[in-house]
Amino acid sequence: MYKAVIFDLDNTLVYTKEEYVQGILIDILGRQVSMEETISFWQGNDSLITDEYYFWKRFNELDKYEKRIKFTKVYDDVYVLKELSEKGMKLGVVTNAPPGMAVLDAELIQKEVDIEFDSVVSANKWFTNLEFKPSPQGINQCLYELQVREDEALYIGDSNVDRIAAEKAGVDFRMINRNEGSLSELLSDLLNL
Repeated sequence: MYKAVIFDLDNTLVYTKEEYVQGILIDILGRQVSMEETISFWQGNDSLITDEYYFWKRFNELDKYEKRIKFTKVYDDVYVLKELSEKGMKLGVVTNAPPGMAVLDAELIQKEVDIEFDSVVSANKWFTNLEFKPSPQGINQCLYELQVREDEALYIGDSNVDRIAAEKAGVDFRMINRNEGSLSELLSDLLNL
């Protein structure tokens, strides 16, 4: 039985409009970037990156919360986090976002749903000692902070990067496709305990 549910942020609990990310990519790469390339990048495909250090340094210079917040929305179904919390589940977040962005997005969700995350982990090697997903390091850190074993946690994400990270960490995984379903449907078995 699960004691904790860990979530990815972008396209799982919050939605950042692709136009925002596309604008940053155009600025960094100095060329037109298609919406398909933008979506692929946002889902973990790093084929646009030739110089990883320069790219992420510049991305983080341009990606400011006061700009991003205008393009970021909390999904309507995140109310299920409150239900999970009320059932005694620990709640965590593991994201590749920089720590400041991760905390601010988590606070946006917490205000919307009136809950507190028990752990918010940024798996972002440029700011923390944790490698980006699909490395399991972020999930392992979250498990440690939540004080639960691998078999006591479930990870919810929207991409293969999330799936691979969960598999490497030995944690059960469920994929959310925001075009096809909701968190309440995905977690119905946990909500009906």
